Amino acid sequence: MTARFIPRSFTMHLTALLCGVFVFSAAGWWAISSHRINSLLDEQIALRAEVQSRQLAQLPSLIDAVSRNSAAEVSDIISRLQDATDADFITVSDENGIRLAHPVAMRVGLPVLGGGY
Repeated sequence: MTARFIPRSFTMHLTALLCGVFVFSAAGWWAISSHRINSLLDEQIALRAEVQSRQLAQLPSLIDAVSRNSAAEVSDIISRLQDATDADFITVSDENGIRLAHPVAMRVGLPVLGGGY
């Protein structure tokens, strides 16, 4: 005798239908929730980076080093700040878009690429 995978009674049909609806609803809820949580985390990380960059832009020693185009001094200040913060990387450029500090030393002195605000 072969096994039947289709329920025989109304109760079994109803149980299978309710289980299917529950699984579908749980998957939908998970997808929506994970998308919203990821969006919220992205916004918070971006906001935190923006606040930190605004604070660094007001640092008198950094302003002085940038005004003198002293890449060595700017790199030294940034390396100390990066050790004290949880930032993955910090870059600094002058008003012409020339990098004065960058995690990849070969990129110091090169123009900043990409679209800015």
